[in-house]
Amino acid sequence: MRLQTCLLTIIQVVAINDSALCKLEGICDVPEWDADSSVFLMQAAAKPKQRIRGLSSRLEAEQEEQEGEDAEAAHARSEALLTQVHDLESAMDASTVQAGHGAALHVANGSQSLREKFFDMFSDFSVDAHGNVYFDKQVPRGSDVWSTEGNWIKVSEWHPTGVTSNIGPWHLVRWNDVSYISITMTSFLCAVAYPAVLVAALLGLTVLVSMCLTVEDKYKKTCDSDEALVGESEPECSISTDPDQVDILQPFIDRLPVLPTHKLTASSRRIYTCWAAFCCAVPSIMVFGTPVLMMCLARPFPQEVLAALTLLTSAFVYSNTLYMFIFAGLGLKRMAAQAKLDPASICEVSSGDWPPTPSSKNGWRRHDLDPKTVKHWIILPQYKEDVETVAMSMRSAAGSSLAKTSISILLAMEQREKGAEDKVKQLTELFKDKFEDVQACYHPANLPNDPPGKASNVSYAFRYLLRKVHSYENTLLTVADADSEFGQGYFETLSWNFAECDPLDRYTKIWQSPVFHMKNYHRQPAPVVVGTMFTSMQELAGLSDPSAVRFPYSTYSLPVALARKVGGWDVQWIAEDYHMGIKCFLMTLGKTTVEPIMTPMMNYVPEEQGDWWGTCMARWVQLKRHALGFSDFSYYFMMLPLVFSYSSSNVSQNTEGLQGFWRMLSYGTTLLIRLVNVHVLIGVLSTYGAMEALLKLMIKLCFRFDRWPDILFLHVGVFPKYLMIVTIVFTIFVSIVFFVTYEMLLKKRVEGDARNGPLLHWVKTP
Repeated sequence: MRLQTCLLTIIQVVAINDSALCKLEGICDVPEWDADSSVFLMQAAAKPKQRIRGLSSRLEAEQEEQEGEDAEAAHARSEALLTQVHDLESAMDASTVQAGHGAALHVANGSQSLREKFFDMFSDFSVDAHGNVYFDKQVPRGSDVWSTEGNWIKVSEWHPTGVTSNIGPWHLVRWNDVSYISITMTSFLCAVAYPAVLVAALLGLTVLVSMCLTVEDKYKKTCDSDEALVGESEPECSISTDPDQVDILQPFIDRLPVLPTHKLTASSRRIYTCWAAFCCAVPSIMVFGTPVLMMCLARPFPQEVLAALTLLTSAFVYSNTLYMFIFAGLGLKRMAAQAKLDPASICEVSSGDWPPTPSSKNGWRRHDLDPKTVKHWIILPQYKEDVETVAMSMRSAAGSSLAKTSISILLAMEQREKGAEDKVKQLTELFKDKFEDVQACYHPANLPNDPPGKASNVSYAFRYLLRKVHSYENTLLTVADADSEFGQGYFETLSWNFAECDPLDRYTKIWQSPVFHMKNYHRQPAPVVVGTMFTSMQELAGLSDPSAVRFPYSTYSLPVALARKVGGWDVQWIAEDYHMGIKCFLMTLGKTTVEPIMTPMMNYVPEEQGDWWGTCMARWVQLKRHALGFSDFSYYFMMLPLVFSYSSSNVSQNTEGLQGFWRMLSYGTTLLIRLVNVHVLIGVLSTYGAMEALLKLMIKLCFRFDRWPDILFLHVGVFPKYLMIVTIVFTIFVSIVFFVTYEMLLKKRVEGDARNGPLLHWVKTP
């Protein structure tokens, strides 16, 4: 009975609407009505449609309740009734459209209040300037907002999926006059601008290319005979071999978990060649392609692109500032605690009775090595550096309690530098009694495929060192800039950390201390000082965060065995510090990690004496050189398919194989995110700001007045405004952390005296 009653009600509604308002032909008769008559017409046209929707939903609910109780006859009766309801609903749609069309013809030339009533009632309708009615349940396309034709409805009783609303107190939905913005598309555009979508696509392409590479059969068959090269035993190297004839690192290069390209089939080599060329373009695609893509998407989704750019920029600046405040403050606390220790006592305490801490694999005692037995070699690559600058660096290392017994210096000179031999003689004479050994090598200028730079110099010096060092087990190598000043207790702490590591893990560690470019801090121009401040705090925060992905930077230390295992330094990559960290990560299948040593390292910012602008430009040139580290993004994706092919082939039958590759790929995702944060976002944030301003101008000029662009700007800017306020507060806190670090740990090591107060000495110009 309930179903029949509802059905009769629907029939009556349809009859009233169809007979009283419309003719049999379905065309509405529109006389010269007054405003009240027009409102009645609109109500009669709109309300039945809303009622029939509700009644239809209730009928469906009652049918579901009866399905479990009645027999097949009841089920069939309900199905028949529902069919009639749906047919009536279709008829209602047609009559409602005609009634709405009649109302629109009258309303088009009516008063503004009458037009507003029409838009409030007919949420399914849009009407253009000529009175044409469009009935469409779909959300308008984003690019329609650029059109000067057509009005835009106000949503009052229902809304399309994705419209943003304000939830007031007691969880009541309260609508404001806001522009339509798709939340789904805004979220997607944020991922594009980040650019998380591009990174995910690159990883997917990498796996696809990896699966397309195949090894020639002849190399698969000979893998057993080659197992000696890929096992755990070390290859034998002849130390007396002529360095001009044989590369001492070649046996280790042959053992890397990377499939040589000559072992691929011809088709696979072509695929890999195309992939390598594409990888070389990845950095430019990330830095330049992302803004271009966002500009293209601004046509169909202008409001969403504006929201994404605004939110991403403000959220990144806020989160980065908050990150620096939290972890730089923690780093300051750790450095202050480290500074209170007596460097000479660190190794004494560590060489006592070690507590037993079994390894996870073989039960060895973790602390089985006396820190005093650890040897250190320091490579100082240099080109046209002042003797006093290099002497400052060597003097800081000579202050270690281990200098005379455990620390040796290798001066990595360039053969093309005039006066290099005289410089070596001066430095050797000054420090011959300060270290265990002082040696020098001269990097030739005419080596093939060997471009000049720090990477090629260090690579040559390392090969030279391997012929001088006969014991690698307990030897650590520190690569330092020629102007680096080591912190107090650096080498003692390094020895202790190396000895403290599990024997299975100590040869997959790289150690990094926080670097402060502040040796000439009081001579730096104000713009350079601001960059120095936040660069230092960023590096300190990264070393203090236990979950951070770190890269070696400027001055770092690693076991000689690890450097030898990965084949030393690659000469083609300019940023040798970042590249060496990524290479060690890849060639150990994700096992290598960078560990902090919380003793501050200091060096100089490039400067032009007495030239404010020249110093700024010198710093700019240095920053551009640092930015070239993003090229390692290409190296990472170029190597992954070869590592995969090696891991999936018979060559890796006695190694971790695919398990190690997938572990490295998952860990490497966080490494890629760090590269994106350091190089991509920092590079495109200013571009995003300019794009945001340009897009606002275009919206202001091109949108119709009834789109209310000012309201759009107001609502889009609310959240970023609050984020910016909080960002300013945390920026002040980060500055305070920097000032405290300067006063407590760095002030005595900075050249010259501060001319201003402790809080404002950086607001100056020389």
